[in-house]
Order: sequence, then C-alpha cells, then structure tokens
Amino acid sequence: MSKLLSLLLILLSAAGCAIAPLNSTTTARTLGEGQNEARINVIIPGAMVERGITNDLDLGAGIEFQSTTVLNLFGKYGFINDPKGGFSLAGLGGVGIGSGTKSVYAGPVLSYRHDWFEAFTVIRYNYVHWTNNISEDDKADLLSFFPHKVNFSYSQVDVGVSYINEKAIMSLGMKVFALEKSNSSATPFFDIGFKF
Repeated sequence: MSKLLSLLLILLSAAGCAIAPLNSTTTARTLGEGQNEARINVIIPGAMVERGITNDLDLGAGIEFQSTTVLNLFGKYGFINDPKGGFSLAGLGGVGIGSGTKSVYAGPVLSYRHDWFEAFTVIRYNYVHWTNNISEDDKADLLSFFPHKVNFSYSQVDVGVSYINEKAIMSLGMKVFALEKSNSSATPFFDIGFKF
C-alpha cells in the first residue's frame, strides 16, 4: 500500500470521516425488470441491494463500514446489455453520505460473460466533500493533507472475475485507487451475491 494512501486512511480514521463508497457493481449486465440481487462485501465490509427497474435500468442502495458508516444510492444503465453472455457496457452513477462526508461518483462498467464466468472492469471518478460537521482540529489536519480545501477527487478501477449461476454470484478482484496526482494503491476484494 502506498505511503500516501496509508496516511489518508490513518487521517480518515482519526478524523472520523469517510470517502466515497468503495464497493461497486461487478457486471455491466442489468438484472432485468423485477429481478433483485443482494451482495455481501467481505474485505471492505458492507452490503448492497440492487433491483431491476426496467430491462436496462437497475437502482440500488448500499452500506459500508469504513472509519464511519457510509450509505449510498446508485443507478446503472445498460447501453449494450447481453443478459445471457457476451459483451455488455453500462454507465454507473451514485451518491454517498457518511459522518461529515458527501460524495458522488460515476463511470463506465464493462463486462464479458461466457457461460458461468464473467470478467469485468469498473472505472469510477469519485468526488468527496467533507462538510462542516468536522471539528476545527480535524479540519486543520485535513487541510495539511489536502492544502486549501476539504474537497478532493480520486479515480478507482475495479478489475475482477465472477462465478455466476441462476441464484448466486461470487466475485474476486482488485481495486486500484489514484488520489489526484499521487501514486496509486490497490486492495483485493471478494463478495458474494444472491439473486431473488
């Protein structure tokens, strides 16, 4: 893990703050109208629930346990949507809120499914704003880390593979983060989902 990301995580813990939701969808395919999926995120603790509103639009909600609890709402729209196999492309966007933190994120999702196997990539731009709920001491710490602001952005790329059947999905991969102009850092992820 890079020194910068380590420092950021220590700072966030000390400040009682959080960043944008770290967990993402793991497929560009939408669920289909009336279909549901629940996921448990293991390495970055949390859970997500997603529902197919139309054949090309899913809406969902999630909770994560970073240094504080982060709640988020998100949507995914399938531009190229192959529900059984092949290439799919979607747009993902969402908002998050935590203790003293508000965030927005957006980006493309690409996936390719063959039978029970699916490879995916999620590319996200994240913007985070720390609100006035931060103490003056914590704000001073944040300003020393992010000079002249309590807002920042970072990029996130999730790359992984999933095992899929009609009722369950298991995903394993790597999340790579790039904080503004700093070095990048990565963390593994693993989640389990159930369709209902």
